[in-house]
Amino acid sequence: MRKRFYKIFTSFCALNFAFLITTAQTGAWIQKANFAGGPRGYGVAAVVNGKAYCGLGYDGTNVKNDWWEYDPIGDNWTQKTSCPGNCLYSATAFTIGNKIYVGTGDNSGFVSQKEFWQYNPANDTWIRKTDFPDTARYGASGFSTNGKGYITCGWDKNNAWRKDLWEYDTLNNSWTQKIKLSGSARNLPYGISSGNSGYLAFGQDSLNGHDTELWQYFPQTNTWVQKNNLPAVGRNAPSGFFINGKLYAGLGQDAGAINHNDFWGFDTLTNSWQQVASYPGGNTNVAISFQINGKGYVSGGFDNTGAFLNNMWMFDPNGLSVEEINNFDLVQLYPNPVSDKLTIKLSNQKHIVGISLYNIMGEEIKIVFEKKNLNTYETNVQLLLKGVYTVNIITDTETIMKKLIKN
Repeated sequence: MRKRFYKIFTSFCALNFAFLITTAQTGAWIQKANFAGGPRGYGVAAVVNGKAYCGLGYDGTNVKNDWWEYDPIGDNWTQKTSCPGNCLYSATAFTIGNKIYVGTGDNSGFVSQKEFWQYNPANDTWIRKTDFPDTARYGASGFSTNGKGYITCGWDKNNAWRKDLWEYDTLNNSWTQKIKLSGSARNLPYGISSGNSGYLAFGQDSLNGHDTELWQYFPQTNTWVQKNNLPAVGRNAPSGFFINGKLYAGLGQDAGAINHNDFWGFDTLTNSWQQVASYPGGNTNVAISFQINGKGYVSGGFDNTGAFLNNMWMFDPNGLSVEEINNFDLVQLYPNPVSDKLTIKLSNQKHIVGISLYNIMGEEIKIVFEKKNLNTYETNVQLLLKGVYTVNIITDTETIMKKLIKN
């Protein structure tokens, strides 16, 4: 009877609580080498062949045009040839093939531009391409998919908020207008490339509303589809990346001009958000971000005091949080990964007073843990679906979270 109850309960959860959010924060941040170009925000970043290329932006005094290469293997920065056009801030960039494309943004006179450039990392050269065809703007966002690049939204030189979408074709160096964003016009959203589609996250609209919206664009059908909103405060100028089927986004500034350090993971299969480990670099706005080999990176921006930053942190979605590391030897889960019988044991004199199990969507899984003694429990998880779970172990003094993998 117990096994049958368990199967019915989990099916009920899956049908009725698909959008619950777990409070267990997963993943871990690791500090990396500071951006060598110095403190700044409003820059751009893109990745080619396992290396990131970052630059442009604004440091509080000067608009920049320098360009830097980051090698994650050596955790070091190398300066490359500066962009030969205007110094630009709040521009946009994306990768197509082995080349990077950079354009739009404001120059050092805070005048919006339409210029568009191609950077080739193989020979460290820049080539001017066909300018962005619509009104010059800053705060636009870009992404690439299926060999095409896309630029959308922003705030133009006529002080108008935009929601148009333009597709760039590298083969004939030309632009084609596509369907407008279905949501409101906005400035400083964040574009994220993801396989056969692109995502547009958050931003600030013309009424100073700071959006929680997430939109997905499908170039095959030229359509936008709205996804579930971020279950947190709306914001502009967030940071983000796409890793192994999940979109990660966070940071940014809300309507009260307060920066944030929370970070969230969006599961594209379940259309649900889960809060992950907060960014340890502080409450940050207009930082650059990118992903390399399954890890996300965030660098720069400015904090709530207005100070520009050059720190950089790497996010590992599968990493241990600080709490998990501190309690690594305190609680033992074995075997882990597990197929059937799971044992939970405290390694000191504390006593287990309760245990709860949650799936990656934050749903509590009702399963019986059999008490063997004051600090050891066992259960059979054979019927548990494969995946990653969080086990909360409540002791007589604290609650400890552990990550469990079911094979």
